[in-house]
Amino acid sequence: MKLFLSIAAGLLLFALGIWSIALPEEALVEKLERSVNGGGFTLEISGFRKGLLYTFQCRSVVLRRGETPVFSMENLRGAVHILSLFRLKLPISFEAESGGGKATGRAELLGARRQVHLALEGADMAAVPFFAVAGLKGRGALSGKLSLEAERGELTFSLQKARMEKGSFMGVSVPFEVFHTVRCALVLARNSLTVHSLVMEGKGIYARVKGSFAGAAPDAVLEIMPDASFEDSGGLLPFLTMYKVSPGYYVIPLRSGFFLQ
Repeated sequence: MKLFLSIAAGLLLFALGIWSIALPEEALVEKLERSVNGGGFTLEISGFRKGLLYTFQCRSVVLRRGETPVFSMENLRGAVHILSLFRLKLPISFEAESGGGKATGRAELLGARRQVHLALEGADMAAVPFFAVAGLKGRGALSGKLSLEAERGELTFSLQKARMEKGSFMGVSVPFEVFHTVRCALVLARNSLTVHSLVMEGKGIYARVKGSFAGAAPDAVLEIMPDASFEDSGGLLPFLTMYKVSPGYYVIPLRSGFFLQ
């Protein structure tokens, strides 16, 4: 029994020594920031502090694409899974506040294939920088997932009960105020973006973006499909006349590249 307690105490002291001495705060911040250093994304961490037994806190974390902030988290709390070092890995898990909702995630800090996986629930789109920069302004209940690995990123999100304002999207004026639901799935690479699905729905109206975005000349269109129940109180249909392909079907070419390129 005494031998067992001695071994346990020795292992505990060894673990505390690694956390206190071998993993300084500066090195952990560098590892965290480098975990998403690819595909044009960078991570900015402020107010990092180590806690007991491989836990840590951050005052704020900002994800940028180039110089553009696209996502931020506050009051982040996480843990390093130190036993994975025996498998030459150093994963962490974390949770934080973001846009009035809850963000949870995990990241791999060692090895050639660094990666980050993030999920968001219960946020307000107005408090998430991604939407304002993309030209989407207003309020709405947001949930989504983001995965970053090497030079590639995948983003999916849904927006419910949206109350958006008219704005400009990829060089085109879009009446976002008639749409109340948005669903999106896209893939980001260093110099290109592929939209697998970007759908907007409102009462009696449906729209979707189709195409890919590489360089300054995108190969993409916005399709808008109102039906007979659509109430055009804002003068949308006269605006769409020049884009009419057939009754109830309008196609608008998108002229500029996506803002995350």
